Amino acid sequence: MSIVKKLVFSLSSVFFVTAAHAVPITINDPSYSTSYYESSEVNNDYSLYFIGVYETRRDHSFDYHPTGNANVEIGDQHGKSTTLVLSSYEPTHWNISGLGVTDITDIILYGYHDQSISGFLPSTTVSEYSYEGEGSYQGFTYRYPGDGRVVKHLASQGLTVSSFAGSYRATDFSIGALDPVSVPEPSSIGLLLMGLGLCLGRKLRA
Repeated sequence: MSIVKKLVFSLSSVFFVTAAHAVPITINDPSYSTSYYESSEVNNDYSLYFIGVYETRRDHSFDYHPTGNANVEIGDQHGKSTTLVLSSYEPTHWNISGLGVTDITDIILYGYHDQSISGFLPSTTVSEYSYEGEGSYQGFTYRYPGDGRVVKHLASQGLTVSSFAGSYRATDFSIGALDPVSVPEPSSIGLLLMGLGLCLGRKLRA
């Protein structure tokens, strides 16, 4: 194989691996009615992880709705822009942690009752759409796509779901780390392009 062909093959493989697979979400303490989804078409510009529950504690009643807690640990996304969507019918305080927190640019909260969150960077944009909290109520879901209201609302913002995990009741979630080989460094792409250009230039002059 000529040097030019080798460089072309290497360059194409760099771009190809960016669309390898969606990163899965794990529910560490699922109850029942679990639902999972992973897109077969991965967006190379951003990842959108969607977690949904009905409740995070079971001791609520018709007129008693105490706030439950849920933990979300996100692995290193290696600089890839990440949107985190969290949904619960009952009031929930979400806490996020992990190396991937620095890659989260947007957090969107959906619910009937008020939702809150901690652990994010000051630069992260947080939006809430709940009936008893802030914003306009846009539904909630712990199954994918559910009644479609949340998915349609995301689509109206130009957003598509990369991975989803939901359960009627759960409090602990893990989002996997993005494979670093699926996020090509700009310097690597630049070197490949430079090498390809030099080889083509020599080929033309020959």
